[in-house]
Amino acid sequence: QLPDGMMPFNDVSGDTHDDGEKKPEFDKAAVLKVLREENADADTYYTSETANAQAEALDAYFGKAPKGLDSSDENRSRIVTNDIGDTINWLMPSMMKPFLGSEQFITCDDDGLDDGDPTLIQSAEFLRYVFFKDNPGDEILHDFCFDGLLQKIGVARVYWEDPKPKPAKTMSGVTAEQLIKYAQDPEYQILGVEQDGDTGADPDDGDNDGDEQPQGPQQQAQPQPPMMPGQPQPGQPEQQSPPDGAQPPMGGLLAPPQGQPQQPGIMGIQPQQQQAQQTAFLPTFTVQVQRTPRVGKCRIEVVPPEEFRVARRAKKLKDAYHGWKFQALLSDLRKDHPEEMMDFASTKASTKASTSDIESMTDPRIQARFEDTGWISRSDDGKVWVHIEYCHLDPFGQGEMKLYRIKRVGDTFLEFDQVDETEFVTWSPIRVAHRLIGAAVSDPLMQIQKVRTALMRKAMDSLSQSLQPRSAVAKRAIEHDATLYDRLMDHSVGDVIELDTDDVGKAFASIATPDVSPQAFAALEQWDRRSEEASGVSRHSMGVQPQAITDTKGGIENLQAASNSRIELVARWLAYALQEILDKSLRLIATHQDHARIVKINGKRLSIDPRRWSDEMTVTVNVGAVGESREKQLVYANAIMAVQEKIVTGMGPDNPLCGAKELRNTIAWSLELMGRKDAGAYIKEVPEDYRPPDPPPDPKVALEQAKLQSQQQAEQAKMQQAMQIKQAELQMQQQSEAARMQHEAALKQAEAQFNQTLAREKLEADMQARQYEADRKAEQDALRREMEERIALANAESQAVLARQQLAAQIELEQWKFSMQLKMQREGHSASAHATESKTAEIHLQKNRPGGRLDA
Repeated sequence: QLPDGMMPFNDVSGDTHDDGEKKPEFDKAAVLKVLREENADADTYYTSETANAQAEALDAYFGKAPKGLDSSDENRSRIVTNDIGDTINWLMPSMMKPFLGSEQFITCDDDGLDDGDPTLIQSAEFLRYVFFKDNPGDEILHDFCFDGLLQKIGVARVYWEDPKPKPAKTMSGVTAEQLIKYAQDPEYQILGVEQDGDTGADPDDGDNDGDEQPQGPQQQAQPQPPMMPGQPQPGQPEQQSPPDGAQPPMGGLLAPPQGQPQQPGIMGIQPQQQQAQQTAFLPTFTVQVQRTPRVGKCRIEVVPPEEFRVARRAKKLKDAYHGWKFQALLSDLRKDHPEEMMDFASTKASTKASTSDIESMTDPRIQARFEDTGWISRSDDGKVWVHIEYCHLDPFGQGEMKLYRIKRVGDTFLEFDQVDETEFVTWSPIRVAHRLIGAAVSDPLMQIQKVRTALMRKAMDSLSQSLQPRSAVAKRAIEHDATLYDRLMDHSVGDVIELDTDDVGKAFASIATPDVSPQAFAALEQWDRRSEEASGVSRHSMGVQPQAITDTKGGIENLQAASNSRIELVARWLAYALQEILDKSLRLIATHQDHARIVKINGKRLSIDPRRWSDEMTVTVNVGAVGESREKQLVYANAIMAVQEKIVTGMGPDNPLCGAKELRNTIAWSLELMGRKDAGAYIKEVPEDYRPPDPPPDPKVALEQAKLQSQQQAEQAKMQQAMQIKQAELQMQQQSEAARMQHEAALKQAEAQFNQTLAREKLEADMQARQYEADRKAEQDALRREMEERIALANAESQAVLARQQLAAQIELEQWKFSMQLKMQREGHSASAHATESKTAEIHLQKNRPGGRLDA
């Protein structure tokens, strides 16, 4: 799949469309000529001028002696100061800290959405997941930053990788349920299935010898395919599928007919034993599957600077010719581009390596990077040089230059696509106006390292000569004693040198060389300061103790801030490059990911569907405060937290300045600064619908209100008590009079109701008696007819059940006979013993026959 605006190579070739229309053609020779000229210009510039500077920087980083200072004298110092290596190694943590120390360094923005919208937060979290989980984000950031600091330019490539099949794997012991899941999953393709030979022990034998179940000759000749639910066995008529949760015993041969209930026991086996047998005989399979993910992934990789090509006078990457020249396996190219690679193999140039290809392997940057390995020329190593180039062309003569992406091997085009943007991103730590490739941090340190190396060598030589002074020996003394010279060169402590002369001063004398190392070390200190000025990395930011410098604490902090401001500027250029990388990643994901993807972010499984994202969404990379240490940022966080606590305490949790959510964010920030990335393990997130409770009332006001309320309640209680006593006396008099009158009326009414009820009950009793006799007679007639029907139906069902059980018994007897024959053949039993056991089994079967013995 190609991004929006890309046109496949076949659309610009001379082939025909499916509808018969002729496709537009272009002059491949003219395009190839332009590419060769641009490539030659880029090679001349990038593999000669820039390559030498980059190779020299690599040599200096690895501590190789600068040119012009190589010494062949073994008695002289060969020390090399590693100024560039130390500076780069001290810069790397400061450069990577803003991007690795915070979880919020990536944010997304969209003019159509408010800040803090869940879509923006989710897209930022998914981009961080793509950068650090789908891709090795730490390695990418390190290599991208390292190349820029040391070699003037860092190059990254952002592209979409279509889903590719994973290597096939074989699994054994797969159940039928698991096999169905693999068959229904669109990401899995089943390449082969075989039923396992051992499906369990025979429950009839009672032993666990691992023998397979008996099979007929045809079943032994060829393996049976796996049986899916509802699928009939080969050679047998299709049967009705059993109800849900039921497994037909013995492959469905003994299953009851459709619509009839299964008997609680068959052949003397209880339902629990039947279920155990079915579980023991469930088949398992050996399956070979291959997984192909449904969704591709956005890939990010860092391109080695020696493999990148760019035009000589490039100002911006999108407007200049640039490309990537690398080696690829012929087998991979033939797999991806079979037709084009056949054309390439048929050309004469495919058998020869070009001069530029050989020069690429002998590039000084490669020699400097792998100085211990070297390069061995091979006649045929199965690889070929591939070019991925971006160039503005007008291949159809339309009068408009457009950007094209070309992938070729020699003169053979593998891909030729029109695109909207390049897949490469570059950066330089020190920008030079109107120039793509700026300067590296190592550039101003090259001469400084050379000077410091020369001074350090002189200082060490001077110190060595002062510690081991030279000696002047009289020639006559050496001629008189041949061993005198060797004994003088021996500097053993307390050694005695014998002289055959009375005047020792005339025999030899020591010549002391003045020690000039202090002056040399003072000069080195001067060049150290110059190195700090040139690189922007001071000893204060390298971890030097402040006590070693005679300055105040505030002065030290100012020096550190001034030094780190240079680092922060370089980090901003790196942030802009990372922002461009993530912008390209966002557009690729929104263009190509056409399915929702389940990922785990911050311990939660989320469904990410970029199809809902807007095309106008942008990415911002937030560079942290590089000039501030982690401890200082923690002090700031604690100070902000203290202010927030005062506001919440004084103005209440529902104040307009800050609440529980803002306070929680500050606490989470403090935990991140302490090195605890998962703040949710220590403090919960504030729900969106959280509302703070009402503030409690003032205790003094509440106490006064309670006293006043209690007094009012006491007065009201007294008045209510007096009124209640009077009302109670009056109610008691009224109730007693009313009760007497009601009692008399109730007696009269009860007598009348009793007489009416007695007459009505007599009449109802007579009617119920007559109705009961009629209902009883009708029920007896219906019960007699129902019993006659049930007896007839039971007789019919009993005959059917007996016939089916007799058939099952005969089948089991035949199977048992067949198994006994096989067993007797293996054990060497005689034919008479086999007949006796068969007769015994038949008698035993007749005894246990559900319908009783046949001869009874």
